[in-house]
Amino acid sequence: MREIDYVGEFDAVLVRDVIFGIFDAQANNAVLRKLVTALRPGGRLLLEVYDKQFALEHGIEGKLRWHQEVERFEGEIASPGGPEGRTIRMSMELRSTDEWHRTLQELGLEQIRIAHQDRRILTAIGQKAYERYTVSHSPPTAP
Repeated sequence: MREIDYVGEFDAVLVRDVIFGIFDAQANNAVLRKLVTALRPGGRLLLEVYDKQFALEHGIEGKLRWHQEVERFEGEIASPGGPEGRTIRMSMELRSTDEWHRTLQELGLEQIRIAHQDRRILTAIGQKAYERYTVSHSPPTAP
């Protein structure tokens, strides 16, 4: 995700499987800017991410818990594809509905809609603004 460098090439960009948030806040925001840059004017960004409020109450997949000192959800999860019993340390930044709305606005997206698929996952959609053109009329010049 951090390596994409498309400019205005896609009508839609979809981030699914709730993987967003594994980088630090600065890198997460840089990824979002790249995703928006990849959109054509009028293109849509769709994110399916864990809901921060639900995670604060229940944790993430029963494994990651809120750690106030670093303002992230952290814990041990089973190593994907690894040997039985092997775990890796995981850390995620999650955002609330209001934080996502503000983030998408700051990225210049319009027509922002945020809904919950269930209490655990929220979907955020924003549309990249169309380019705005101004027309100026100059008075005719005398010959």
